[in-house]
Amino acid sequence: MASFLKAIANWFRGKRDKAAEAMSDPIRDGKFAIEDSEARIKEFQEKVAKFMAVQKGLEREISSREKEVEKWNNIAAKAAKAGNREDVVQAIEAKQRAEAVLAEKHKQHARNEEIIKQLRHQVQSAIAKIAKARSNHAQLVARHEGAKVRKELAQASTEFGGSGGPLSE
Repeated sequence: MASFLKAIANWFRGKRDKAAEAMSDPIRDGKFAIEDSEARIKEFQEKVAKFMAVQKGLEREISSREKEVEKWNNIAAKAAKAGNREDVVQAIEAKQRAEAVLAEKHKQHARNEEIIKQLRHQVQSAIAKIAKARSNHAQLVARHEGAKVRKELAQASTEFGGSGGPLSE
């Protein structure tokens, strides 16, 4: 009885393995993996582009802050010419605050530039990997097709040369 159950279990395992083999297709799976990777790269490129747009906004803000520092510098100079010491002090304090904000914006801009440089490098690296995967996939397809042709030729050779084939008579 145990051997009968084992035989049935083995039969089911065999059917499962045949079904898994029939469903697996490395060429199709490779093609899908490449397509999925390309889609992810495109999404990543869009995110990098958005980050670069934020960086452009930061550059505009830096320009605005530089103008603000210049404005406070001019106000302080005019107040000094007029001899108004209190206005000079207030203008210089405002200029120093604006310079502090400007310095922070410059630091942020420099950090963002470094991040953008790294992201671009990563994108280029990923694109190169996908190109290599495409090349490998094309080679896989060619080898697979070559194997199919060789198999068909071997079957045809057997049919033509063997007994019972159309040429044997």
